[in-house]
Amino acid sequence: MSQFYRWNRTIARVRSLGMALSLCAALFGCGGNGTGSSAPPPPPPAPQVLTQADVTAVVQAAAVAAQSDTMVIAVVDRMGNILAVYKQTSASATAPGNFGNMVPTDDLAVALARTGAFFSNDQAPLSSRTVRYISGVHFPPGVANAPNAALYGIENTNRGCTLAASLATTVPPATTIAGTSPGLAIVTGKADTMDSQPFAVNPGGAPIFKNGIVVGGVGVAGVSYDVAEYVAFTAMNVGTDGIALPALPAPGEVVIDGIAIRIREGRKIRQDQCPNALLAGHLDAAATGHR
Repeated sequence: MSQFYRWNRTIARVRSLGMALSLCAALFGCGGNGTGSSAPPPPPPAPQVLTQADVTAVVQAAAVAAQSDTMVIAVVDRMGNILAVYKQTSASATAPGNFGNMVPTDDLAVALARTGAFFSNDQAPLSSRTVRYISGVHFPPGVANAPNAALYGIENTNRGCTLAASLATTVPPATTIAGTSPGLAIVTGKADTMDSQPFAVNPGGAPIFKNGIVVGGVGVAGVSYDVAEYVAFTAMNVGTDGIALPALPAPGEVVIDGIAIRIREGRKIRQDQCPNALLAGHLDAAATGHR
């Protein structure tokens, strides 16, 4: 009698296990929602690009942002292709670049725009100020015995040299406006190769976002650094066609290695530096369309 009872209990357990396995198989086969198929993934976001009207709006916003006739304003796309170079009538031929070297002002504006375009992503807008902050001999800057920053030496890269022929079409080299190499590379405004002035910076490069997607960069040269930064950020926030700095995800700041990174200085320019109308200047048609 006891043997028969144990046999029935064994059969019952086997049947229960079989039903459980069948139910699990049905749930996994249907994605767990009983509909017979899983929900399709959301479509990718629509691609965003800078149109001719966008570029014009950015350049005009920059040109009227400050009282100056010496500015050079450059706009590039995400890959660094030059879309516009606007030069005011009294712009100087050269300006201080990395390590205190005097370089063509037009090329400096382009390199600043590329700095903003190359390093930013849809989650983190990085300006030339930001890149300078994370490329010093110490991180954080000015802290003795701290290690090198993550991008230390970045000023010596991306100078238009072809490192791999197979990548030349996918990632075109960032040459000068004239198409020659080496280009000016990433611009941070570092004073010298020893980084003896850890807070020296050229903040005139900013990314351009369109509907929350990074699509290029704007660079401003030929004026004081505080004015250049103000103009660049005014231009990238022009507000037309979705062009504006997007809201940052929590905590609302770019944080690197636990340190909140500033993408711009909060200073305002004086009222007498603000123009009442668009000042004279011209677009450099020969520059557009080059790397």
